[in-house]
Amino acid sequence: MLDWKVILAIYLSGLFVAMWKLWLPTHREIQRIAPRSLVGKFPFTMGMTILFMFMFVWPVVVFISMSDELSENFKENFIEGAVKEDERE
Repeated sequence: MLDWKVILAIYLSGLFVAMWKLWLPTHREIQRIAPRSLVGKFPFTMGMTILFMFMFVWPVVVFISMSDELSENFKENFIEGAVKEDERE
């Protein structure tokens, strides 16, 4: 029988990997191209928001973080949606 600690460890490690592989490169790119945007100015708030969103869609996020092609698609589409053209430098 699986212990709840094992399930929690798998869940939290998946969240950590998703934040490391999806959010961190995306955030670095946003800070480079649009440092004055909301996403670039408030890294802690945006990180917590993304973590909260990733918690609810964990299976999808883990699947995306395992594929390099899907990770790049996530990065490109997130930047396109989060940063407006007039905020970019």
